[in-house]
Amino acid sequence: MRLALEPEGGVREVLNLMRRHCCFSAAALVFLCLAVGGCTHLGRYPNATSDDTASDAHDIRQARAHAHFGAAIIREMDGDMEGALAEYAEAADADVENEELVLEVSRKLLQAKKPEKAMVLVERASARKNASGLIYSRLGLIYGQLGKYEQAVMVNRIALQRSPDSLPGYQNLFVLYMQHNKPADALNTLEAAANRKEVDGEFSLGVAEMYINYGLQRPAERANSNARAISMLERAKASGDMTPAGRVLMADLFSMAGGTEQGARLYNELLKDLPDSSGVRDRLRAKLADVYLRG
Repeated sequence: MRLALEPEGGVREVLNLMRRHCCFSAAALVFLCLAVGGCTHLGRYPNATSDDTASDAHDIRQARAHAHFGAAIIREMDGDMEGALAEYAEAADADVENEELVLEVSRKLLQAKKPEKAMVLVERASARKNASGLIYSRLGLIYGQLGKYEQAVMVNRIALQRSPDSLPGYQNLFVLYMQHNKPADALNTLEAAANRKEVDGEFSLGVAEMYINYGLQRPAERANSNARAISMLERAKASGDMTPAGRVLMADLFSMAGGTEQGARLYNELLKDLPDSSGVRDRLRAKLADVYLRG
């Protein structure tokens, strides 16, 4: 297969081939990126416009990111997690505008107990003018893990300003305030989340779970927080967009908040809906039995 690297095709043709033929090995991806890097550079065409060069520069960064990500997968399959993490970080660093990639790589770094490296990456992504609330909430999570309380609160508030219907910012602030013995601020955060109107069922489930956790840590306020949790669970149920896993969690949370009848009803519905061969059925029966015993 001959690749034409003329101005009209160039990097985009290589990238399209890479997307269509995902069986490329990491070595092939690296080779393609090196070829592209050698054949394309800013200002190589006398008549190129600034938009052309900017677009080509983006394509080159994207190609390099593909190559490093492919190499990371190969290293991970070989059991070389340190090498894989280094390649993942290189991939995200090469295409920091790709927020999905940055979030995935930072998650891997956090799982590997490397919050400092995750911080450097996400700080770069957050420096972009159009960085989303998800990037800021991830940065807030990292700052929280590193003990940077003030910075964590600040960036999580920015996250809520940019993406007020995104759950992670509220979750991060709730945890931070509870950890630093600021229950009033934590409760205000929950109320702000509960007052969001156009949210999906998963968001409502997350808010309900935080209310339950608040009640567990503040026994004197448990009755009220559980009532608020049940209200949020009813909203989640009414949304009608819950996955089977979400419905199981909803039933669990109903039971934890004192809504034993609602929880039992959901467990029974799930037992009817799930196939007989499902391994989840035994766990659901055990949960249902526990609800009946406690009731």
